[in-house]
Amino acid sequence: MSESIPWENTDNIPGNVYFANLSDQFCDDDTCYPVIGNVVVYKDQHHLTALYAKSMTDVLEEHIKEALDGI
Repeated sequence: MSESIPWENTDNIPGNVYFANLSDQFCDDDTCYPVIGNVVVYKDQHHLTALYAKSMTDVLEEHIKEALDGI
């Protein structure tokens, strides 16, 4: 996992862009877990499985609501 959040080092980000850091849903300070709650997390090195992504719908819903509140 990166030491810095990528968008903190990016210039000219439009004001209507919302970033949701979901890494805490599959990583802690030391490990990014390959299986959580009997669900495989990673499809490959860079992508989540569809089932694990579906399991995060409540978390994503909160981020989407927050982003829409800013409109």
